[in-house]
Amino acid sequence: MTTGTLLERTKVPLRTRLYLDAYLDEFVFRFNRRHSKNRGLVYWRLVCALVGADPFPRAELARRPAEQAEADRQHEEQVEAGRRTQRVALQRERRRQAAEAEGRTVRPYQRRISDGAADAE
Repeated sequence: MTTGTLLERTKVPLRTRLYLDAYLDEFVFRFNRRHSKNRGLVYWRLVCALVGADPFPRAELARRPAEQAEADRQHEEQVEAGRRTQRVALQRERRRQAAEAEGRTVRPYQRRISDGAADAE
């Protein structure tokens, strides 16, 4: 009977997580092509895809990190907004439970939605 985790029992010792993603990518690549009869065809398809692709200018390649950083920043803002909403809802629920424990009556929370006519007055 073997002991240890799956990563400890592999041929390649994975004591560090530094190369784990690359190792798993290689493993999946080989596993998916284990029954392939013509292994050179994969290389040929790659060459055909590269030749048939549109050119990729250096300026566009340089612009990508800035676009990715902006997308990451926007995503972080959305995640933080969601966390704030969850914290507010959790605080509201805790206050409601505390009030009920003290015997106070608690009305359910309803967001007030104002229409434009009421704001104009």
